[in-house]
Amino acid sequence: MSGRIVLRSILLNQATLGPSSTLATGISPGAGIVNLTPYMDFSWADNLTFILTVTAATGAPTGGTLTAAFQLGNPHLGDAANQTQNFPFSDPNYVLLDTTQKTTLIADGEDWPNPIASYNSTFPVTVQRTIKNFGAMVNLQLNASTLTGGASPLFTISAVLIQKGT
Repeated sequence: MSGRIVLRSILLNQATLGPSSTLATGISPGAGIVNLTPYMDFSWADNLTFILTVTAATGAPTGGTLTAAFQLGNPHLGDAANQTQNFPFSDPNYVLLDTTQKTTLIADGEDWPNPIASYNSTFPVTVQRTIKNFGAMVNLQLNASTLTGGASPLFTISAVLIQKGT
């Protein structure tokens, strides 16, 4: 029996992200940057759809933006600090998509808007993108590190991932 498998996951639900954010950062990004799908093997899936909704900018921001970028990963890099450990997913390496990959792998035909939202956007802002034919590992990195202003400026973000495969 063949069929289509569809999994829906809530990656973020009204989470806050900015330079002072305490949101878990995943694979070594800095403050205000988060990897939404680190260490995940999606090799079974045909495509992944990410839906981002930015509902607010709080803390009296005076500048800055939120950007998103797809990254492809190599799950078998091993632990750079200790080469005796070469466990899958122990130290994956992610790289940004190049121009050709953006036009061929992003099913929507275009990259994420740059920026997705800015400190003075009209909220909510919702953006959706689907990536296909990507191999095993895909990460979506969100970056709000440029947000500035008083009282710890933050974006409030929700993210849903829809995985489809056969």
